[in-house]
Amino acid sequence: MSQTSSKQITKGRILLGGSFNPVHFSHVELLCKVKDYCETRLNLKIINAYLVITTDKYVSNKLHNEAMSFIHRKNLCDIMIQSQQKYSFIQSSKKECSSALQYIEYLDKNNNNNNSNDNDEYVKNIIVMGADKILTNNNSQGKWLRYCQNENHIKCLTLCVGREGCEDSKIAYQLYLSDKKLNLINTDVFQFVNLNVDDLSSTNVRKILLQYKNLIPNKDNDIGNNNDNDNNNYNDFNNYNNYNDYKNNKKYNRNKNNFTNNNNNTNDSHDSDNKNCDNDDNNNKNQNNDNNNNNDNNENETANLKNRFIVALGNMLPLEDINYLWNHIHEIWLPFKQ
Repeated sequence: MSQTSSKQITKGRILLGGSFNPVHFSHVELLCKVKDYCETRLNLKIINAYLVITTDKYVSNKLHNEAMSFIHRKNLCDIMIQSQQKYSFIQSSKKECSSALQYIEYLDKNNNNNNSNDNDEYVKNIIVMGADKILTNNNSQGKWLRYCQNENHIKCLTLCVGREGCEDSKIAYQLYLSDKKLNLINTDVFQFVNLNVDDLSSTNVRKILLQYKNLIPNKDNDIGNNNDNDNNNYNDFNNYNNYNDYKNNKKYNRNKNNFTNNNNNTNDSHDSDNKNCDNDDNNNKNQNNDNNNNNDNNENETANLKNRFIVALGNMLPLEDINYLWNHIHEIWLPFKQ
């Protein structure tokens, strides 16, 4: 491998740019495969890898009402990385970037400011990209011809990873082999590699999220916000388990007060009031039982819904990411105007 410095380059860092809208197992598994390739085939010690997250503007223009905000995409990346020890060498980008090259500039600037040895003089930058993005001019030419002449790309090694079952990937690989035979490719700058990575898709994850979005309860729909005359006493409601308990308790207190005020009435009236109060108590208990049964049913329905949600996403995301999406599914999306 040719060097860009008099120093011997024995370390490398990997950068995978993308929307990660949202991240899934294939993204981090790809980085693991590339790490293994670099260490076994290129004799580089990979010190870290980065998921370089694109800007909100980019995903909004690309995905419209299916675009997620940077902060939630980053949170999901961080949760994914923390889900397994083998991903511990991976980090998510600290800022949104338009490209992996832009994030390399950011890293080098910060490393130089911190007097770190982790800069391009000592470390080889490996940019990973998918074969579905490498062709240009109506799939007749590979971008590697441009990369091999670009000043910024020459400092890096771009690894283009073939995608099994993708027609563009097959076309790209054949063009790559043809140009390589003609010595048009500097393999220190660009290589096409075929790695066995599961072909998962963020598009499929989003389809599931959108299917469940209107089914998952919204935490903002507080039970105390019902349109009712008792809403004026909402502060009192906070002392009770649910809104119906609050109303039943107010009704019970009114009945009890009536009973106390009539305590000097005749024995017959007193007995009659006691019976009415007992009836009200029984009615309240029955209504509370009904409410508890309804709450139990709602909780069971929600639990069953979450189980289906977990099963639908279980082969694409870790449980920690699935829980995050369940809890934030109504707030992860960027606002979009048609």
